Amino acid sequence: MNTLPAERPPMAAPDSRIGQILEYCRQAGYHRYTAAEDIYRLRERYSGVMGRELDPHRVTVAEEVSALHAIDMMDKSHHEAFD
Repeated sequence: MNTLPAERPPMAAPDSRIGQILEYCRQAGYHRYTAAEDIYRLRERYSGVMGRELDPHRVTVAEEVSALHAIDMMDKSHHEAFD
């Protein structure tokens, strides 16, 4: 039996915060983010860049989406600059 905690919830059952984030993205027109894996990837990237995770008890869904989108656009512009 594996006693180590999973790094993230199974993809088939994303946590409710992920569902809220994806719904917000859909309604706000953020069409780049359509799957839980997109959000998990951006959260990991945010943690790497900022040195900390976003605390869902301190930020709203809109604030989290804004922060994740900023990281995504930063990465996108960096890649375009060096292509």
